[in-house]
This record gives sequence, structure tokens and C-alpha cells, in this order.
Amino acid sequence: RGVSARVGNAVDPTVAWRRVIDTITRNLGRWNKRHPSMYGRKLIVGLEVGSRTQFLAAAQGMPKSVETEIAGVIAKFMWDREGAPLINKAVLHAPVGEGGIGLLDLSARNAAIDLMWLRTYLAPPNLRPRWAYLADALFAGAPPSTLKTSDRVARMNMFTQDWKASTHPRAGLPRQLHGWVKAAKKYNVRLDPLLPDDVLRLAIPIWHH
Repeated sequence: RGVSARVGNAVDPTVAWRRVIDTITRNLGRWNKRHPSMYGRKLIVGLEVGSRTQFLAAAQGMPKSVETEIAGVIAKFMWDREGAPLINKAVLHAPVGEGGIGLLDLSARNAAIDLMWLRTYLAPPNLRPRWAYLADALFAGAPPSTLKTSDRVARMNMFTQDWKASTHPRAGLPRQLHGWVKAAKKYNVRLDPLLPDDVLRLAIPIWHH
């Protein structure tokens, strides 16, 4: 365990979240006794859920099962009842100017965290952290089954080449990197320079592009 995150082989990613979920559920129950308004509930969700989950989501990653459970806790608190919400959650997540109240969208927030990790991973060589090179090796070790070549050394960086790491469970990609690949695909993260100069062209791998 380090800075509240649990790392290692065969670690259950949900264990680190149980205490957080219990604290959120307990605190929202106390707030509910004060019968806050709908906007007040939105502020409380930001305070209790947003602030209590952001660091661990960035350090540990939030499993989909945990995201679903916390989203259910939020929905129950917002409507002070069990069952289906009275208004579509997409409406509540929308900004005030679009008819919503700006309620915390856990899925979007977690995707934003993944994209911030990706930005660091894709930093220029002189700014790249050491863990990014380890991520390169892990991505290279999880090629899609459709990739013709089996030369792992040739798979240098899937964002500067024409292959993508597999998210299939059998590929063995770590869960957090799995989230990065899905976020990159969803938000179309790619190398797309407008006017690449000769220096940039020469820096691109000659294989798979």
C-alpha cells in the first residue's frame, strides 16, 4: 500500500474503495436528514463524492463496479428514494445553461483522469517520466490478435504507429492501462500534426505507420 493506493500482483482493486464508499454513504445519510434542496444536494455530492474519490481514482483507478455502485448512491441521495430517478441523469449532469444542474458525472470525471494520464504518457522524450517507458513495454506485450507481425521490439508506441493494444482480458493489459486505451479510442486521441517538420518525421518509427 502506498499513498492510500494498493499495488502489486493479483490485488483486488475494489478493496481500497470499500472504506471510501462506506464513508460516502454514511455522510450522505447524515446530510439527507437536513432535507437539502436539489441544488444543495448537488453541492453536497460534489463535496462528499467528488472530493473523496478524486485522488484515489487518479492513484488507483476506479473499477467499473465501484463507479456503478457510487452512481447508485448518488442517485438515491439526489431523489431521497430507491428505484429509477425521476429525471434522466444526463439532464442533471448538464450545465445550468443547458437545463441541468451540473451534477457530478463520475464516468466523465474518470475519463478525464485517464486522459490526463495519457497526456503525461505522450509527453516529449525530455519530459517523459520513467513509468511511461514501462507502459510502452506493457502495451507492446498486449498486441491485438489481428496484428500480423510478432516482433515485439517493432511495437514502440501505438499512438505513433498503426497498431493498438488489445483490451481483451487474455491480453493481460493492466486495468489502468486498459482504461487509457478505452479513453483514447472514445475521444479519438491520435498523432495528427498539421505541418510536421523533418525533425518530427525522422522521430516517427519506420515500422507500422
